[in-house]
Amino acid sequence: NYELSVNPARYDVGGDLTGRIKKEDLVPIKGVAWDDKGLIRNKQKTFFIRKDASKDWMRFFNDANANGHKFGINDGYRTLKDQEKELEKKEKSGKTYAVAEVGKSNHNAGVSLDLSFDPGERGDAAYAWLLENYTNYNLCPHTGTPTTDPNSGHNEGEIEAWHWSWDPTGSCKLEMNY
Repeated sequence: NYELSVNPARYDVGGDLTGRIKKEDLVPIKGVAWDDKGLIRNKQKTFFIRKDASKDWMRFFNDANANGHKFGINDGYRTLKDQEKELEKKEKSGKTYAVAEVGKSNHNAGVSLDLSFDPGERGDAAYAWLLENYTNYNLCPHTGTPTTDPNSGHNEGEIEAWHWSWDPTGSCKLEMNY
């Protein structure tokens, strides 16, 4: 059952429950994340995704795996407090990557995952597969238009290659936020 206990718009960015999704409306999703040096950072970590988004996300991971591609997960649903911590982490680091304001992230809406790719040829092939197939799973890059560079997003103004959101309309017309 992929039905939510409330109208999905209440969880979306701008809704009154953004970043406060009920536990029964979240689904665990396990991921193994690679860091930018190609080292497995976490053997396995559990993230959460909104229940209505989980069907397409799980199809994506299953189909990718069936086609020989592996994707890691670096982040999923964020509470408002989690988003606040992301902003603080960015400020302390002095880095210029983008982080949405609290309550303005599609992570707060429970529909976004930050994917990681195995560096090198395998990761490049997986990313190419993602670019060819993301519309089959109602997935959208955070800008609505994907970058062809799987390493993009670490500097200000670059499109984040790793940030993907579920859009049930398949239109990629969501307000795409980090």
